[in-house]
Amino acid sequence: MDSGTARALYAAASRERPVIGIVNGKSLLSSNCNTLWCAALNARQEHGIKWFAMLHADIDPEMWWLDTLIDEAEKVGADMLSAVVPIKDERGITSTAIGERSTNCAAFRLTQSQIHHEMFPQTFDTHMALNALSQLPGDLAITDEFDDPLLLLNTGCMICRVDKDWAESVFFENRDWIERHNGVWRANDFSEDWLFTKKVHQCGGRVFGTTAARVVHKGVGLFDSSKVWGLATDNAKQERILT
Repeated sequence: MDSGTARALYAAASRERPVIGIVNGKSLLSSNCNTLWCAALNARQEHGIKWFAMLHADIDPEMWWLDTLIDEAEKVGADMLSAVVPIKDERGITSTAIGERSTNCAAFRLTQSQIHHEMFPQTFDTHMALNALSQLPGDLAITDEFDDPLLLLNTGCMICRVDKDWAESVFFENRDWIERHNGVWRANDFSEDWLFTKKVHQCGGRVFGTTAARVVHKGVGLFDSSKVWGLATDNAKQERILT
């Protein structure tokens, strides 16, 4: 666990709310997430838990990030709210995406340039994001039409309601497959956080992303969610390639 993650969990999660912190370190990612989700489900009645929060071991959020997320979620009526997190490279692409309800692929991921444009809302659901994207200037704009679009969230720094009836019907899983494209075989995947988000959508939960809580994604460098860098749009968009 990064030292900033540890600080955020043990010392700077909330000034206003009691927090029960649990750390789990399985190498099986979905199983790890499900273990923590089940711990929250099992503790709901005894501790009166309303929100489950997840913080990945390489995410360093701003102080009192949990208060920021919960306050924002309650303001907009979100059942699941995630901080937008940049991917750990120099492209400026985030792991927050738009996909179709009927398929296990993402049409495109949002970029740092898009989410920090003055016309893009700080907290947004699927249709708010698509509406803003269609009005952005120049290369930032995306005007694709979708039959049934969904906002797909990461779970690196997120909260989700566990006091809803549908909380017992959602869970984490990975999906992986291979396919041949233009004569070349490639590996594809649909991540556990996007699949979890789809399940919340399908159960009727209200799903939102936000830039209200700043995070730093730590890898070979520091990838700060509050700054603009990299590409204007996801360069994998046309081929629907997932990474």
